[in-house]
Amino acid sequence: MITTNDESIYRHLLACVATASTRATTPIWFREASVTGGDANLWYYEMQELGFNYRITDIQAALALSQLSKLDRFIERRRHLVARYDAASLGCPTCCCRNKRARQHSAHHLYVVRINFDRLGTSRAP
Repeated sequence: MITTNDESIYRHLLACVATASTRATTPIWFREASVTGGDANLWYYEMQELGFNYRITDIQAALALSQLSKLDRFIERRRHLVARYDAASLGCPTCCCRNKRARQHSAHHLYVVRINFDRLGTSRAP
């Protein structure tokens, strides 16, 4: 989902959702092709830029709904693992956990640590 209060971004996003085809949402580039005898051709549209089709399939939507019903359980499991990781690394002089302030709002998709390679006497390089 995208939100904006900018009309030009809104129009651009509408075009992208429609695989970049335009029908009266942006100025027509080839006006002569869009009109016959002074009347607008209702069938006429232009592909003015590259667009995308991000619509999901019914099976993908069903899977997403199924997974959403398990979300609280997934997050609780991740919080449990984060607590174990924190306890295991407590007092470790060569690494520290990042983003501890945002923990209550995180789903803990990643557990990021900063490693002090100088203190270890090594580097990331192979």
